[in-house]
Amino acid sequence: MEVKKHENQNITLNLRVDKKRYDWFLKKIKETGQRAEFDSNPNCLNFFVSTHFQKIPYAKVGGICSRVIEDSGEILEVVLIDFDNALRWIVESECKFLVDSFSLSPFYMWTTSEKTDEISGKPYGNYHAISISKCNFRRIIEMQKHVHTLDPAYPVIPKIFKYKTWVLRQSNKGKRGKPRFIGVVGDINKAYNQPCSNAHREFIEGIYPEVPKIKYTNLDKHSVKDLFLTEYLTAAGVKEKKETESLINKIGILSALENKDDKK
Repeated sequence: MEVKKHENQNITLNLRVDKKRYDWFLKKIKETGQRAEFDSNPNCLNFFVSTHFQKIPYAKVGGICSRVIEDSGEILEVVLIDFDNALRWIVESECKFLVDSFSLSPFYMWTTSEKTDEISGKPYGNYHAISISKCNFRRIIEMQKHVHTLDPAYPVIPKIFKYKTWVLRQSNKGKRGKPRFIGVVGDINKAYNQPCSNAHREFIEGIYPEVPKIKYTNLDKHSVKDLFLTEYLTAAGVKEKKETESLINKIGILSALENKDDKK
């Protein structure tokens, strides 16, 4: 067990346990907390105890990164957004708002989990959205401030992720398949002259051949081979631990590349 002491008598305890001891510890700390709270002097409640229990990530999943490195060396990002526990029509309306307000190319949309909301009868679930318009980091942050349905953890990912970029899962996750494409937010009959990432376009059209072909008139010269892919660990939504193959095999990017090379 690791004990960290901080100023003002603050203490952090870190320990790793198995499932049996985790359940035992959780039960005991509930009992101890209730007793300590009951026995404390109500006029001297000068200490606050907060506990955080977390399942350690162990399952590998593969993701696509937002990063684009220009020939000049400038680092840009495409717009990746992660929505959790939202009605689909609200997600679509917020994507449309971003397209209109920030002059973006259309958003491609996927769902990672979706069901019918019992009250409204509308589709409800978790969603991913990507616009391949290239923007600087601060502009992406500004966009995220306008999105109500954004996963609250998503804006901080570049601060804690070693590559300092956003990631969206594109592989299987435990028994769950890769995200399912559900549509485009934006006019697919228009031409779009915003600076856009060709690498991300090739990836999306290669892995999801059902997506409509959008007319981009200002794509860069990068190919899918320049795309930043990554693997990361998760435990969320994964019920059993098992070995997973690499991202490259899992999302089929190699076969997509080979097919493209064969056609040239």
